[in-house]
Amino acid sequence: MADASDSPSSGYSSSKRRAPKESAEQQETPRKRIRPTEGQQASNRSSLPPPAAFPEGVIEVIDLTASDDEDVVMESSFEGSPAASLPYDTCFGLLKIPATILESKAEALHFPVKTEFSGKALKLSDPETGIQIGSGYLSMSIVLFQLKERARVSFTAAVSVAESGRSWQYVRATLRLVVFGFMAEKSTVAKVLSDGDLYLQHPSLSECGSRVPYFNPHYLVRPGGSMPRLENLAITDPTRPTSGPRGALTEIEKNMMLQIFESAHDPDAVFGVRPSSRLQTVLKDHQISALAMMIERECGTFDDAKFPSLWEARKTPAGATYYQHVITNERQEDHPPLIRGGVLADEMGLGKSLSAIALILWHIDFLESINSGTSRPRPTLIVAPKSTLPEWDQQFQKHVRPGNIRIQIHHGANRQKNSEKWRDIDVVLTTYDTLRSESCGSGPLSQMEWARIILDEAHTIRNPESRTFAAAEELRASCRWCLTGTPIQNKLEDFAALVSFIRVPRLESVTEFQRWISDPFQKKKKCAFDRLRALVKATCLRRTKRFTASGLSLPKKEENTVVLDLEPYNRELYNFFKRQAVAAVQIVPHGNQPGNVPTGVTAGMILPLINNLRRICDHGEDLLNGAALEAWRNRDVDLTDWQLIAAGFQQCDGCAAGLDDSDESAVPVELPCGHRYCTTCCCAAELNESRLSSAACSKCSSTSPLPTSRSVESSSSTTNNVHGASTAEHGCKSSVKVDALLRNLDRERSADTDNVGDGLKSVVFSCWTKMLDLIEKALQKENIGFQRIDGQTTLKGRADALEAFRSDPNCHVMLATIGSVGEGVNLVAASFVHIMEPHWNPMAEAQAVDRVHRIGQHREVLITRYLIKDSIEFYVRGVQQDKIRLIQQSLSSTEVSQKDIDRDRFRKLVQSLS
Repeated sequence: MADASDSPSSGYSSSKRRAPKESAEQQETPRKRIRPTEGQQASNRSSLPPPAAFPEGVIEVIDLTASDDEDVVMESSFEGSPAASLPYDTCFGLLKIPATILESKAEALHFPVKTEFSGKALKLSDPETGIQIGSGYLSMSIVLFQLKERARVSFTAAVSVAESGRSWQYVRATLRLVVFGFMAEKSTVAKVLSDGDLYLQHPSLSECGSRVPYFNPHYLVRPGGSMPRLENLAITDPTRPTSGPRGALTEIEKNMMLQIFESAHDPDAVFGVRPSSRLQTVLKDHQISALAMMIERECGTFDDAKFPSLWEARKTPAGATYYQHVITNERQEDHPPLIRGGVLADEMGLGKSLSAIALILWHIDFLESINSGTSRPRPTLIVAPKSTLPEWDQQFQKHVRPGNIRIQIHHGANRQKNSEKWRDIDVVLTTYDTLRSESCGSGPLSQMEWARIILDEAHTIRNPESRTFAAAEELRASCRWCLTGTPIQNKLEDFAALVSFIRVPRLESVTEFQRWISDPFQKKKKCAFDRLRALVKATCLRRTKRFTASGLSLPKKEENTVVLDLEPYNRELYNFFKRQAVAAVQIVPHGNQPGNVPTGVTAGMILPLINNLRRICDHGEDLLNGAALEAWRNRDVDLTDWQLIAAGFQQCDGCAAGLDDSDESAVPVELPCGHRYCTTCCCAAELNESRLSSAACSKCSSTSPLPTSRSVESSSSTTNNVHGASTAEHGCKSSVKVDALLRNLDRERSADTDNVGDGLKSVVFSCWTKMLDLIEKALQKENIGFQRIDGQTTLKGRADALEAFRSDPNCHVMLATIGSVGEGVNLVAASFVHIMEPHWNPMAEAQAVDRVHRIGQHREVLITRYLIKDSIEFYVRGVQQDKIRLIQQSLSSTEVSQKDIDRDRFRKLVQSLS
């Protein structure tokens, strides 16, 4: 990359200027490339100078941590002297912060908000009423709090909301925060922000105003140069209507995407591929097909190819052959560039990793069959989440004959020692964290020429503006593969990142993907679906269990639903909170607050109150927060702080995002103080484990570290309750669900007549870690051996728990949260699955079950679901079934709108509460 200093135009640079009269610590350092944080990257193109000065996705910044040693001319729309009455004399620029806003308050696409801190969390309020309407990103809020502590700064703020991504509770938004302060403190402002991975961008002219000059301390100005005039920059005014950022797909759009991907199945062909003799596992038919596709792509086969291509061979009237691109319609007379890789997007549990291992072994055989002096690269790099490294190691041991492959794990503090031996290694296993830490050419991963790169759980790079994506992009390899069961999670751009990584000709950049796919899709052009379908077929291979059922020979899977009655005390508790949910529901059609609604109850509390009911169904009052318990004990609805009750379950304590209604299966982290944070906040700026381990709660300033693994070694083990004292620790009564679970577990253990020594094992899933805490107590009381994994379990604790569950005959039960088994978990040791409550997302629930019912399972699997009669759980179950029906509909039959779906579900909600 050409450094900005090589260009006559100003740009962002990472070099630090020397300050000769400042402290000796401020020394000149070599230039480095600094990538903006994910929260700001999506908007860089609209708020930076023309992109010709630096490559796409990379912003070079300067961190001015000392006084200037040369004069800089400030030039902006400001004319004259700042007003003496203002509490600042300079506009420093714009920060873009992800935020969450109550849907009922997001009536406009752009509106001003008031900012203030609650602890270290940034609270957003209505400027007129002062009522809180949302929150900013937790980690960025902490940086802003530090800035307020160290410099005299002021903020003006406005929220920009995309049309898509709305729900009936909250919306994701972008907080545009303009920073004002004093020129004398510009160095402090620059350092505090850059230390927190926040970088100032150019504001619009209307945001900066004309009362003070504009000077961005993160913008490199040459000696004698000047700050650019805002009116001369192509910056979009957020107050003017635009197409807006590409938001999350609606439920209907997600289903259409899924159906398009499921059309990318095996072609109707016979494959003459023979797996390597190094492989000791017999491949299934669909794995043979995957191996054939991968070999065909890596060999660059075009003529007589069995799998679809992006190019079609055609004839001119004169009979000459030319090739036409199926997306762009570009013509080419010469042999076209082909994709040397692709996306293996099989449904979870179909053995994607085994197909990849078979490809690696084929490649080893190929290298040994040709001249030994070949210059072809030998090693394959596999990049995976840390949680899946143990599983990959076990997969190689299980499927490859001993002594037939050489593997090295590149992870940990001493990983650099063995990199010089890689040319003689067959496989190098590393993590996304390690890859990111060695990006920008700073480590051996980016300096090595690989035979192929395989990204496991490739959706990890789905954000094209993230440092993880950038680190994966700069790797050098002949072939590139993505393994993921979810190529699209929330946005079409998720797939764009994968397409860019595998180097699809003419769609190598996300910009080109947007031009040919995303923009037509957003405008609802018919060609968008035709293009996407052609692209998916040419790049992906996806098979489901339904598609491959005949060849899988999986054992039978049965489902059983246990319907239980609440005890009288808990039914009274349930009805108390049900009445408040009914009151909240009544507000929606009226648009205001009827007279019979308790004070403080709002429409935005519908989901939190529903989740109160769900928790009561699980374990009565033992899962309610303190405010809810106080309301129940007082029985006085008008004296109850319903806002506090809602906040207890409704929002992440960092960014205010809902924690229980997410479509994703991520598990929130709960600190010892009781405050909960979504994984988005925990992973903000892609924090690593070392930083998380010393995290302090921004809500109450607690310095307690994040909890460590709470995996239980045996039935006699005790577990610290990191969620704070629960009623279970004080001898609370059990619940009807836990009693039913214990009866079923006892029945399952007594039914073990196989005499194979390992016994029948069970997995118990719950949405909530506190529910698992209560089940733990019950298992300990009954002397039932168990292990546990959840979102707080360390990598080592996770591996130890899985190994104990797999091999210890005295360990009969695995406790797990739904979201904790999303990656790298094999639970085929179990044959019974217990789901304690219905999850809003049926796909997350199905993926959890697939960790048990998958290749390698030899017993019949029984799934037991627990529901409370005459409760909200039947509504949640109905939502699940609606979503499944939508997924199964054909593309031609999905003419119903998202509003129709939401309206119908709301009607059913009212019925279930009546």
